[in-house]
Amino acid sequence: MIDGVGNGSYVPVPISVPIYIDGPCNEWWEYYNGPNTAYLINPDGTVFSYHEWFSNSNPPNNQATNIWCDIDSLLGVNSGGCSQVTTLGGTFDFQLKSTSTTTTNGNSGDVIDIFGEFINTSNDGVKIEITRVMNNLPSLTWSSSMCVTFCLPADQDTTSVIIAAGDTIDFSFHFYTDATMMGPDTGRARVRFSNPNGSQQSITQNYRGIAELAPVSVEKLKYEVSIYPNPTNGLVNFQNFTGTIKVYDVSGEEVKKAIGEKINIYDLPNGIYYIKCSNDIGGVFHNKIVKQ
Repeated sequence: MIDGVGNGSYVPVPISVPIYIDGPCNEWWEYYNGPNTAYLINPDGTVFSYHEWFSNSNPPNNQATNIWCDIDSLLGVNSGGCSQVTTLGGTFDFQLKSTSTTTTNGNSGDVIDIFGEFINTSNDGVKIEITRVMNNLPSLTWSSSMCVTFCLPADQDTTSVIIAAGDTIDFSFHFYTDATMMGPDTGRARVRFSNPNGSQQSITQNYRGIAELAPVSVEKLKYEVSIYPNPTNGLVNFQNFTGTIKVYDVSGEEVKKAIGEKINIYDLPNGIYYIKCSNDIGGVFHNKIVKQ
């Protein structure tokens, strides 16, 4: 954004104002409940506008624009990148991307991703209402999430997006699997995409994520692995093991990683975590640990 809109039909207009980026501890994200938000701040410190993403956003006045419209207005420039949606009589299509299928496989502890995109097939803006109508997961240690320009919390089943004429935006579905599962498991979900103007039938997309048990080889680990202390208030030691150590929260998200024979989880909130260890000869070890 400092360098302007970029190549193509837009005219680059450099922005010669300070740009502040969130810190490594996500202080802004934690406070304002992002992620991926952009705020334009007046010189007097008041918020001029905000966007959940660079484009295809739904600002407070409910007029869908991209952020360049607000930049043009605030700075008095004409970037050529501003596009506004004033009417919502258009139509859309949904397609899986060529790299994705409705069924995708992964290993225990993986995030299984399925990618698609919304395509505005008309000369007008279109609003798409998105509803997760089925979320059939094999256990409470699995979760799933929808992402449409930004990712929703795992417990949010509905959202909407507005797409300008000629625009295409990404939509992806993610299964967060269990790092300590004892056998193959399958998560299933169904999402409905509806056009509230009534000009077309809704589109239903099924998703299936299959997680295979990661390979376990006690022989390759050579010895029985143990971890201590458990529970712990920070440092976790591994006896008879050295390699890559990954820590996952109960949603299946990787929250810590280390290489060696110990890991420190002092900075993580108290609770239950799952450990997955692997070495360069194919040995894999799973366990559960309590941070207190």
